[in-house]
Amino acid sequence: MDQGMSVPQAEGMKAAQMQPGDEFEFERTFGWLMHDANRLLLRVWERRLRGAGIALSLTQVRVLASLIRKDGRTQTELALAVGLERAPLGRIIDKMEGAGWLTRQADPEDRRVWRVYLTKRIDEIRPVLAACARDMFQQAFKGVSPQEADQLLTVLSKLKANLSTEEDENSL
Repeated sequence: MDQGMSVPQAEGMKAAQMQPGDEFEFERTFGWLMHDANRLLLRVWERRLRGAGIALSLTQVRVLASLIRKDGRTQTELALAVGLERAPLGRIIDKMEGAGWLTRQADPEDRRVWRVYLTKRIDEIRPVLAACARDMFQQAFKGVSPQEADQLLTVLSKLKANLSTEEDENSL
């Protein structure tokens, strides 16, 4: 690989130079590794939650986690934060509200807008969620130095910013 070239640039060039019949190492590409790592993280996360007796779907846990970060989001904000369309999210919120996890309240400044809030029930599982996450990430980062972890987070943050900008531009 050219010394001045990043791994994604080199992989992109390798893919662009391929001819029909050339072997391509899909499992070594950035996108494949990201997808596979995410898939495995979700599986481990789900096993940890089930082992701790938390009977919520991964999507429901994402909703709770998003509201832990910022309680009182609008349903639209929450849909964007968890990566769901508003209608399916509305059904999930209905179910979670019925189970006592969430409550919806009209926005005081706009009657058409509903805000979603956590109930006190989150206090039952917040420490368990934190412990499950800590265990999962300890397993995931085994053998990774703190410097490597920091570098990974820095690169992923830059990628997210780059791709978020493109997504924002395309949504206009």
